[in-house]
Amino acid sequence: MRERKNRLIRWIIIAASALFLFPLYYPSPWSPESAVSDTLEGMGFPSASVEAISVIQAGNMYAVLFYDDKLGLSYHFLLDRPFGFLWRNRGGGGGYPFDPESVLKWGWGGHRERNGSWYTYASGQVNDPQIHSLTVEWSDGETQSMRPIKGFYHFARVFSPEEGASAILLAYDENGKLLYRLDENQREIRKPAAP
Repeated sequence: MRERKNRLIRWIIIAASALFLFPLYYPSPWSPESAVSDTLEGMGFPSASVEAISVIQAGNMYAVLFYDDKLGLSYHFLLDRPFGFLWRNRGGGGGYPFDPESVLKWGWGGHRERNGSWYTYASGQVNDPQIHSLTVEWSDGETQSMRPIKGFYHFARVFSPEEGASAILLAYDENGKLLYRLDENQREIRKPAAP
């Protein structure tokens, strides 16, 4: 009987500890939006109208492209999935407004893990109705393609510590004709200045 009572007390202590510690390590882990809400609020951006519009799994991480319809801003975050069903923010940023003078814009970033793996992403905006799809060609020859979503796009990959991460972005029309090419030397194409 005493052993049963001790076991019950032990489980009560474990449950109470978990209820206390869980929010410290996993604040709002139930969706991608809630996982980044504290970070967005800390950056001075409201998080209530932010929506995840694209999720790409890259290794053990998820590159998530968010869009705020109310403010017209995009954000890009890397998240992981503790226990396979929670969401945890691992870093990111944004608050990028849609630039009406930019035809195609290319951004680049990443996150280095403790094991040296490099989670890298490319994201940006599309402002040409002729652009039907985008393809990124990574430095190792792998390609990824997607269609723009609400005028934005993103790609993500994991590279080992020995690999160098670089890429080019190709924009195609609906017939597969190449319209634009961006790389590390040319990250944006702007509309011609009005005379």
